[in-house]
Amino acid sequence: VIDFKDLNKALSDAVKWQKTPLFVCNGKGSVVDTFFAYQACSLIDAKWILNKVDIVKEFSVQQMREQIRARLVSALKFGQPIHIAMSNSAVTLKSKYCSDAEFPESLFRLESWLKREEYSKVVRKEDLDDWPGAFPGRMRDDCASYSFVTTDMSLESAREYLPAALPHFDCMAVIEIDPASIH
Repeated sequence: VIDFKDLNKALSDAVKWQKTPLFVCNGKGSVVDTFFAYQACSLIDAKWILNKVDIVKEFSVQQMREQIRARLVSALKFGQPIHIAMSNSAVTLKSKYCSDAEFPESLFRLESWLKREEYSKVVRKEDLDDWPGAFPGRMRDDCASYSFVTTDMSLESAREYLPAALPHFDCMAVIEIDPASIH
């Protein structure tokens, strides 16, 4: 269990060891998600996905995968971390939305995702046209676009519901945030 003020250190430590951080926010997910919004992260919002595909039916699953792929490519282009916000949901990202070419399961396992042969699967030829820098298709600093997950759930609920929803749950660095440390 960490204090909110230690969030960046915990994130940095997990990334250093190439473990995907899963921040268990104990009912304070909106505060933690807002904190990360100010850190210039590229957001993949699970409840937005659920709403757009299953509630208002604005996108098919394939169209949503393409929306997610575009966000991943943008993060890679500009060296942004990738924030997967689950909120209080257990949207079945693993079984319904993950696909090698758009939303790879390796995104949830940093030791795999940070390899060029993995992250480059989401990059298309047309994405390279406006790629900044001298190496089109390459992740900035080789680790800038790491991924992490936040959940509003308690640790007990996260352990119960998220293994079915998230790929590689058992390999993640589960970091519980003390809700009393968030004001």
